[in-house]
Amino acid sequence: MAAANASTVALNLVQGFLFARILGPEDYGVWLGLLLLFQYGQYSYLGATTSVLRQIPLQRGRRDEARARRLTAAAHGLVLTTNVGWVLLGAALAFTVYGDVWFGALALVGLTVLEIWLQQGQAELKGSQRFHAAAGVIATRGVVNLILLPLVVWLGLEGAYLRWFVLATLLLVLTWRFDPVPLRWRFDRADFAALIRDGGPILMVGVVFAFQVHCDRTLLLLMADDVAMGHYGIAAILMTVMMAVPAAVGQTSYPGMVEEFGRTGRTDGLWRATLRRTARVGGVAVFAAGCAWVLLPPFVRWVLPDFAPGIDAARFVLPGTVFLASSVPVSYFVQTIGRQGLHVAVNLVALTGQAGLGVIALQRGTGIEGLAVAMSIGFAVYLALLTATASRARFAPRREAPVGEPGRT
Repeated sequence: MAAANASTVALNLVQGFLFARILGPEDYGVWLGLLLLFQYGQYSYLGATTSVLRQIPLQRGRRDEARARRLTAAAHGLVLTTNVGWVLLGAALAFTVYGDVWFGALALVGLTVLEIWLQQGQAELKGSQRFHAAAGVIATRGVVNLILLPLVVWLGLEGAYLRWFVLATLLLVLTWRFDPVPLRWRFDRADFAALIRDGGPILMVGVVFAFQVHCDRTLLLLMADDVAMGHYGIAAILMTVMMAVPAAVGQTSYPGMVEEFGRTGRTDGLWRATLRRTARVGGVAVFAAGCAWVLLPPFVRWVLPDFAPGIDAARFVLPGTVFLASSVPVSYFVQTIGRQGLHVAVNLVALTGQAGLGVIALQRGTGIEGLAVAMSIGFAVYLALLTATASRARFAPRREAPVGEPGRT
């Protein structure tokens, strides 16, 4: 799994810079604005997918496979139901907020539906600890994404939509081919409610975290033009690539953490393991950020000269990306012990401060450089708040385990 993620990160870095070069700053700015539809729309499933990722290992720890299968079938029904709502909402946004590029917005709405089902399949693979199959899908994504890049050269933004559609369709076929969970449907209000109660708080964590990660681009969409958004694209590429490694580490460790917590209810060992993962992820992020700080200016001036005005912003956001990456293992720990409500509260406090700093930076004319500094400060505050909160919450987890005494022993 680690090798697949590492190769995918490298391929995504290459294709990301090539993609930006092909489109140019203005069209790339339009693409980043459209991409926000996916970044937020992918959370429209009301917690079904996040609950499955948690419930499969949790129920395995409790030796209740039947309940895991029933909830997974209900998750399929809930995802299908919420897809309808997302398509209607997305269409409304396409013809209002994205009026000038409504076709692209509609394309992103449809692609988001495909990606939601892909996330559902990936959750079932990882929840069942089929990491080799999940890694194969991840590696395939990086390779095929690069192979299909000529579509963007030939067709521009329309080629970008077609490329994503072909890629998502292929990955869906592969995912469901290896998924051990049968594709069954269950439309039961009680099971829907159980999924939403369990996955809803985790979903809210993801939604608020998405606003944190994309706060800079959301503010640029509302307060700047496409060219400024395009120049900020270098920072966006670096953030996306650097966040891939901690996300993969968290997703591979999370099912085992939940299964252990479901079996024992103890948090002391989980917390020590979380601190070790945080140190490792932080070390890798610092190394990557240091390399990017040194190599980025000559690379961008050589390969992406039209994006050179975004170099300083990309460098200024690197420290914040280190803080953000380091927060991921702690985030998964808080979700494991069932304190999602507390997690959401921390995220909302951090997001409020971060957005406020970003608005002030843009209103005072500091440009994308000032916005990047504001984001780094916001991410540093978030890491400090989340770590302090998790350290205290480990003594009072949500009591779900059937045996053992939760908390410190």
